[in-house]
Amino acid sequence: MGTGACDGALEATVVHADGGLRQCHETEHRYGRAQLGAIAKDVDFAYFAKLTYEHTEKWPNGAMGSYSRNRLPESILREIYEWMVNDLGMRPQMNGAVRVGPRQGDQTTYTVTVNNAGVKDKGLAADGVTVYVKVPKGTKVVSATGAGYAGVVPFAKLGFDPALALAPHPHDASAQVEWPQVDRSFDVAVWKLPRLIAAETFSGSLTIGGPLTPEILQEFDGSAVVWETPGRRAAGSAPTLVYRDLRSPEKGDHTRLALPRMPNPGQ
Repeated sequence: MGTGACDGALEATVVHADGGLRQCHETEHRYGRAQLGAIAKDVDFAYFAKLTYEHTEKWPNGAMGSYSRNRLPESILREIYEWMVNDLGMRPQMNGAVRVGPRQGDQTTYTVTVNNAGVKDKGLAADGVTVYVKVPKGTKVVSATGAGYAGVVPFAKLGFDPALALAPHPHDASAQVEWPQVDRSFDVAVWKLPRLIAAETFSGSLTIGGPLTPEILQEFDGSAVVWETPGRRAAGSAPTLVYRDLRSPEKGDHTRLALPRMPNPGQ
């Protein structure tokens, strides 16, 4: 831990949960750590304190207000900073989506994009990147484009845990809950990239034969981008992680891809 004190880490996680931070920024402050990771070279405690105490200056239309030093003393804020930045570590700000493209006959081409939204020359890079898109059951991949395309394989062969939408956690101070039972019996189209640096975007496509319906598009749910490093430094360790986010794998990290939507009539 950054401070070397277990009590400090515990205090930070309790304040993070009870002080209102977890509602927006998630159990392990995934969103906040990614926002800091987007400008990692500029991040220090002074920057973090300004974001917290003068939050509405940077995001005037956001849901979160600015914290006062009376409600959140600087000593506690420093423990939260150490827990986020030095214990768990900042995250690359990764996002991506699958979108419906042209349709010819019974074949639909879907575009696949993944973006490292960090600031160029400041944000964290993601290394050992795997992009996987779930292939809807009852359909067939006709062709694909994009650097690093590795074909269609059973998801179970990738060795990843499914990317969950929600982060189950206990409602008390106990350490962990079990990973929920999820389906692994589906195929995925896979791209492998050595690295995605800040401000870099990967683009690919997937042409699939079969119907185009809302039900088919829902089957893309769970498609994700996974990276080997950087991962959460405190993986599996208590008391740093009082509330364990089961979406964060023990090694590396991942982010779900946004689902495709049905095109408007006439498109």
